[in-house]
Amino acid sequence: MNIILTGSIGAGKSTVVRAAMNRLGWREPAGYFTRWGDPGRTLFIATSNGRATPVARPAAAAPDALSPPLVFDRARFTREAMAALTPGSGNPVVVDELGVLELGADDLARRLAAVFQGPAGVLAVIQQRAFERWMAILDPRTLTHVFTVDSSTRNDLPARIAALFQA
Repeated sequence: MNIILTGSIGAGKSTVVRAAMNRLGWREPAGYFTRWGDPGRTLFIATSNGRATPVARPAAAAPDALSPPLVFDRARFTREAMAALTPGSGNPVVVDELGVLELGADDLARRLAAVFQGPAGVLAVIQQRAFERWMAILDPRTLTHVFTVDSSTRNDLPARIAALFQA
């Protein structure tokens, strides 16, 4: 079972993932979460065991109009993400989230594609603005369900996802 959630920024994708994990009793899945922290807007990669590593910080200015004003440590991010993507015996994999920044990490993209082809169930969030590019990397045949999170789906999706994984 491989489920992808997508939706706009602020739609509640991460909230749906957390609620589904809670319903399923998934306390320490393989995988990782990216989270903004502190008032300085540092981006962290965190694993379910509580380890959090800073991987991006604000830059003085954006490199161009399309890029966020961040200094992203792609090597650190890739190293931490790859280490977190080793599922244990039958443990599910949760990735929250795959976005534009992660697209440039070729080793990570290949590893994620392999995880989606493996035996562990996967629950992943993909930013809406990066969705098509990630679909070109991940084999769509390995995806069981793709759900769009918005105000009309957000409340019902955790139960629906849990039911699918429990079936």
